[in-house]
Amino acid sequence: MIYYRLLLMLGMSVFFLQSADAAGSWHALYEIQQINLDIRPTRHHLRWQLFVSDKYVAKRHPDKSEVEIWTREAGRVHYSRLFEKEQRILDYEPGDLRSIGQYYAWKELASIVDPALLSRMKRVDEEQVFARKAVRYQGQLGGRETEIVWLQSVGLPALIRQTAGSRVYQLKLLELAAGPPDWQYRPGENFLHLDYADLGDNEADPFWSRISGH
Repeated sequence: MIYYRLLLMLGMSVFFLQSADAAGSWHALYEIQQINLDIRPTRHHLRWQLFVSDKYVAKRHPDKSEVEIWTREAGRVHYSRLFEKEQRILDYEPGDLRSIGQYYAWKELASIVDPALLSRMKRVDEEQVFARKAVRYQGQLGGRETEIVWLQSVGLPALIRQTAGSRVYQLKLLELAAGPPDWQYRPGENFLHLDYADLGDNEADPFWSRISGH
């Protein structure tokens, strides 16, 4: 899943959101950057949007017009890939996710960094980010010089920056607001649905054939 591969680039783990706002819902916009400080410096970046509520966790990738949606029902976690332009949804049952090694417990889906990691870092400053109190930490994580600006009230990072040699990896919060976003964050009835288990039987369809190759 795209979101987790991006976080692996930062060497981060994904853990439960533990915050005062956890009972509500909120949405955020993040940007990931990889900066190469070589003789010819280069910069790669990707933006993605996040929505979290009691029932849904959704991550939207605007460049791909794709939304990844996790839904919690009766203690079970379901996953869907929503393709906005094509008006299609590929649905995964919990058993499908386990079979491809992509099953995550609900508590692993709602945040980005384990707050316990902050205890291994030095608290160096306090500041305001989006009118919320934030604490800046510095230290070593995974053998890399790491800086984290942590929003305590929502249990989210406003910034993660890691340096490895001539490369800098950065995750930055660009927007944060309470409530649902203005994009589709839950499976819609007006979309054409297909079960992941039936994907191989629909290769005559050019779109599903392309998706099955990823």
